[in-house]
Amino acid sequence: MKWVRRILLALLILVVAVVVVIVIFAGRIAEWAIERYDEEYTGRRIEVDRIGINVFKGTVAIDGLTVFEHARPDTFFHIPSTFANLELTHFLRGDYDITEIRLTKPRIIVDQDGNTFNFDDLIERFTAADTTGAPPDEEGPARYRLENLRIDSAMIHYREKSIGSELVFNPLTATCPLIAWDDPNHHYELQTGLATGGTMDLVFDLNLDSLDYYLTSALTDIQISPFVAYVRDAMDVSVLEGLLSMQLNLAGNFNRPSEVALSGQQGLREFRLADPEQDTLLGVSSLLVSVDSLNTASAIYDFGVFEMNGPFVKFELYPDGDNFTRLLRDTTNTTTASDSITSEIDYSNPFRLLVSYAQDIIEEYVMQNYSVDSVVVNNGTFVYNDYTLEDPFYFRLDSLHVSSGALNSQNSNLNFVAHSRVNKTGLMDAALSIDPHNLENMEVVYGIRDVRISSFTPYSNYYVAHPFQDGLIYYNSETKVLNRIIDSKNKLEIRRIDVGKKIGRKPVYNLPLRLAVAILRDVNGNINMEIPVSGDLNDPEYKLGKVIWGIIENLLVKAATSPYRLLAQAIDADENDLKAISFDYLSDSLTNRQRRNLNMLGRVLKLKPELRINLHYLPGATDELDLLAAFEAKKRYILRIDTLREEEPNAAQLKEIEALSINDSAFVNYLNRRLLFEGSLSPIEKCKRYVGRRRLANRMEAIINNRKKLISDYLLTEQQLPPEAFAFVDEPDRTSDGLPKFEVTFDVNE
Repeated sequence: MKWVRRILLALLILVVAVVVVIVIFAGRIAEWAIERYDEEYTGRRIEVDRIGINVFKGTVAIDGLTVFEHARPDTFFHIPSTFANLELTHFLRGDYDITEIRLTKPRIIVDQDGNTFNFDDLIERFTAADTTGAPPDEEGPARYRLENLRIDSAMIHYREKSIGSELVFNPLTATCPLIAWDDPNHHYELQTGLATGGTMDLVFDLNLDSLDYYLTSALTDIQISPFVAYVRDAMDVSVLEGLLSMQLNLAGNFNRPSEVALSGQQGLREFRLADPEQDTLLGVSSLLVSVDSLNTASAIYDFGVFEMNGPFVKFELYPDGDNFTRLLRDTTNTTTASDSITSEIDYSNPFRLLVSYAQDIIEEYVMQNYSVDSVVVNNGTFVYNDYTLEDPFYFRLDSLHVSSGALNSQNSNLNFVAHSRVNKTGLMDAALSIDPHNLENMEVVYGIRDVRISSFTPYSNYYVAHPFQDGLIYYNSETKVLNRIIDSKNKLEIRRIDVGKKIGRKPVYNLPLRLAVAILRDVNGNINMEIPVSGDLNDPEYKLGKVIWGIIENLLVKAATSPYRLLAQAIDADENDLKAISFDYLSDSLTNRQRRNLNMLGRVLKLKPELRINLHYLPGATDELDLLAAFEAKKRYILRIDTLREEEPNAAQLKEIEALSINDSAFVNYLNRRLLFEGSLSPIEKCKRYVGRRRLANRMEAIINNRKKLISDYLLTEQQLPPEAFAFVDEPDRTSDGLPKFEVTFDVNE
């Protein structure tokens, strides 16, 4: 039996030798196995500097573990030091217990290209369905327990290739106390920061059975400039910067993603968004939003304070668009499969993902129960520049302050007040009241004062070809909208307005602006207009601004084309006294009525010296030349004047002349004897021939000129008007509908 003993002894020695070899060389064997079968089992090349395994202590230490990209020599992740403490005795009975796993200074590269990642091949390989047909495990699920998972000083380099985004999280520390097969509760803690500035602290709890989760986050001064690439995906901007801070508590369930409960506080400082020319479009010195309780499932939306300091908005209008829309990129997906477009979620841009998620929540839940402690906006600035005109228009609101009291959906009204400086000299005050149950029902009261009208000269030059040289605008409006029916009362006052002469360009509207302004101005040089507006906002053709401008335009046109009522009101007179100066036929002297007319015109020009009177002479409805011919012929008959010498009748003779009919037989015979003619001419024609047509024309011209002289002398001497204040205009193609008269119109010297 000695040979048997020898064989058993040899076997024992062999087993011991094998065990000793395994204990001593286990690490080397593992290194060899990993590097030999890495691509076969993982599809990736893996390199290891050293693996140390202590089977007595159950510890595994791996130094220099590197996993490369799929089919590429680039590093996917590298871990300088990995340590694990295994309960090997528990492994023998099927309990896979690891009491500690520690990764020190790992570095991982995450590449995303649209909806694909550089680790998709690993997920596909290790989550592939089992096609071997192996019978189910009758012993139940694998029993595992991982304790004290920790990642120290990690660096994650994230790159989104399709957008060009690049983020570096460094250093990153993450811990998880326990992951166990029989405990659905997971607790994770993470602390990291962006290489560009800021820190992040996250605590995440998850129940794998119910999929309930709870997240607590604390972000401090995260520089948002690395996210500019995501904004550039939709908008051509050069700068996106700001410091984001957030204290957030979020709870929900992954089975019901739209049901979330949220509380916390969010802040943003030194925010700036700039266009490709580095011109700031949007800016905020600081923004604070606090959320007391937001619960979509319970329809509770309780906000705390909304406070914004130093907001800045710059809007510029160009002939081809504006400074915002022209920066927007065409993000239309050209894929023809429209169904897939609408169903597929774009994970490449987190901003679009958040917008999509917010839209889902808005569509599913209605904010019917909300409250806000207060809304405050301090020191805001709004800049509007219009470059669509021939001259640029600049408008600026600054020192803007907006505030509200507590806002609540149960209140009868939500009230806001605002105050701002307008174009450096003016001021604006406004109050807004909104029905919380129907946000389209509102009441707006606002006033603007001390705004220089010269600021709007680019518009006046463009539309009516007149510059505003001086004047201050005062505008007050009270507007109510109920069930989309608007009722607006507006009062416009322009103090000390001065309109310049017409410039040499073709206007859009040919309005006599200077004349209208001159007529509309009161004794103090101010214009006052009341502009009532009402209408149905449901009418697609109804535009409030267009209606208001239409009312102002009509008022200006009426003032210029029919100014008599306004001017008569200004001097407390009858408007008919300003329309014309009538003369009796053949009269060439002023009556008291005519003097009253001229006195009224003088008062108008003294009140409004920029006006000029135009006196249009209109012959009477009856031909005054016929009357003159009859008068001269009858005068010679009554006075027994045989020659054509000038001789004026006395009062008695004048009555005889007026009483004599031109059809009197004795008078007709007198004309026939003088003309040596007994034909069938009318008595008037015989009078004209007897007196002489040229003589009559000269006499008629003298009468008209004398009337002009009477008027001119009276205005110059009695009313002391300058010669340029009035002018006579002949109207050879027009006649009066009654007596001969001088029709009065007004204009200004352009």
